[in-house]
Amino acid sequence: VFFSDMAELGWPGQFNADFMGFLSLSALWVAWRNNFSTGGLLLAIVAFFGGIMFLAPYLILASFKAGGRADALLLGAHYKSAT
Repeated sequence: VFFSDMAELGWPGQFNADFMGFLSLSALWVAWRNNFSTGGLLLAIVAFFGGIMFLAPYLILASFKAGGRADALLLGAHYKSAT
């Protein structure tokens, strides 16, 4: 049903494509933020299948770990090399 809706190019298909884009980008960002380490790749899989149920707690914990700095939150493991 999910992919057939996308193939029909209707409103439900657009929603499914947007939702899959959100899941894909969030998983890619989580993997990149963790420098594509083994743990980062495992977290990316959880992010893709868990969606907002994973991403919301992950972002809250990461924001506390970053000390409220948006650049540290977004860059993750790349933050130290960027400063």
